[in-house]
Amino acid sequence: MRDLRDDLELGNVLGVLGEVVAAQGRRAEAEGYWREAIALLERFPDDMRAQHLLGVPRRNLGL
Repeated sequence: MRDLRDDLELGNVLGVLGEVVAAQGRRAEAEGYWREAIALLERFPDDMRAQHLLGVPRRNLGL
């Protein structure tokens, strides 16, 4: 997964992975994925898709 060269797509994948891991009851692990997703997606402040994708991990972390 980390071989993806597209940071926007990697951010998306990490956000979704966090959702899956959280659904399995592994919240602490999920938080790490969400934080990494946010760090990647924040690199695209002018991209509407990136800004949309940021919503889920931010909400899940209460940001």
